[in-house]
Amino acid sequence: MGLFLLLLLFSIVKPFQKRVSLVGKNIIITGGSAGIGRDLSLLLAKENISSITILARTQSKLDQVANEISSNCDNVLTISCDVSNKESVKEAIDESVAKFGIPDILINCAGLSTPGYFLEQDVDITEYTMKVDFFGTLYATHRVAHHMSKRAQGGHIVMISSTLASLGIVGFSSYCPSKYAVKGFAEVLRTELAPYNIRISLVYPPDTQTPGYERENLTKPPDCLEICAMSSMSQPDDVAKVIIAGIKKGDFHIAVDFFTKVFVALSNSISPRQYGIIEVMFFPIIALLGFITRLLNDSIVSKHYKRAKQNKTNPSR
Repeated sequence: MGLFLLLLLFSIVKPFQKRVSLVGKNIIITGGSAGIGRDLSLLLAKENISSITILARTQSKLDQVANEISSNCDNVLTISCDVSNKESVKEAIDESVAKFGIPDILINCAGLSTPGYFLEQDVDITEYTMKVDFFGTLYATHRVAHHMSKRAQGGHIVMISSTLASLGIVGFSSYCPSKYAVKGFAEVLRTELAPYNIRISLVYPPDTQTPGYERENLTKPPDCLEICAMSSMSQPDDVAKVIIAGIKKGDFHIAVDFFTKVFVALSNSISPRQYGIIEVMFFPIIALLGFITRLLNDSIVSKHYKRAKQNKTNPSR
């Protein structure tokens, strides 16, 4: 009993962390011209930051978001950049450093998803998704971390993963691996970069009403659509607010909704016990929820497979 109480205490009591102010910070954000990244850019500009550099592919979208935030931040730099290209990222980061100095915060927000059945999709889709979602995060993090490591105060690197980094759902064979990779990458760097005072945060956005989500729905298989319809929909500004709050608190795990927190807790490994109360006090319940979710997902996939086979409209399945 005493051992259980001790484990409970260690699990639910977080070490004291001083809240961090964003005032005067230099920030770089990739994918900051649309979706969650755009709302993050708009909200961060209202935090009295010193500068913000926004990286994205489309210059017209960059110009638009820069114009929107110019009234709240005088130092705005936009750079058209392809995060899947290592040299493009290096040049963009170095340009920002030359203009504003070493960033205090990097937010890796660029990403994409193209759902579809594994047997029907070309592997090129998975390769490109990995290039953008994982390697884009890798390239920016690697360059910025080298700059941050040269100074005593270090910095803060935020990586955008997904709820789907904690569970796999039909139709996301090209997407889940990239977000699982980001999660593993963050868990390693949390420890490895700590001596340099570089803090890591890992964000798990749920389904969010963005242009990217609307594009996803165009290629989602029917069973994928049915499963996704069971989860709640978040708005990008709400997700952005949770991310900013997590950055200020110095949280490693930043999850938006309860459903995601449950699955982060189930797949936590040895990373910080961000949701210790959920894990320790309600573990039998969340284990049961995980079991029920698996059975439900499997039954939906099986149902759609049988229906497609009967209609002979989907011979690859």
